[in-house]
Amino acid sequence: MALGVTLAFGAWWAFIAYLTGDPGGWFQGSAAWGNVLGIPAIVDSFVKLDNRKIGAFLFTLVILAASVGVLRRNVELGVYCLVAVVLSILGAPVESMPRHALAAFPAFAILAIRFGRRGSIIAAIIFALLQANYVFLSFVGNWPISP
Repeated sequence: MALGVTLAFGAWWAFIAYLTGDPGGWFQGSAAWGNVLGIPAIVDSFVKLDNRKIGAFLFTLVILAASVGVLRRNVELGVYCLVAVVLSILGAPVESMPRHALAAFPAFAILAIRFGRRGSIIAAIIFALLQANYVFLSFVGNWPISP
């Protein structure tokens, strides 16, 4: 299974390199939406006091912390969650990070366990609304945010 995923990702990477004429073309997708990505974008958000981006980053940190909780229970799932979130933090626009955190879905289960039954229902509603908002902002508005 892991070999299949690796081969599929390698094929996708090669296809993007072919399309763009650049072996690092896979990294250019988000860059086409903004000039600042990853850690510099996070720093820029705090320097400019952009509350929307700061909120997006803080949400991503919650999922990162939950990913550490997953790691304590299951190494494979935990590594998967951590890599999914860290890749976004290192190379995406800040406003895209919460949507990318959806890939770390086991982290949401850990949060549900921590919150208990009633807290989980409330958290699920809040997270669903936040995620819907982030996805909605990707396609609507004066300046749709990057994917």
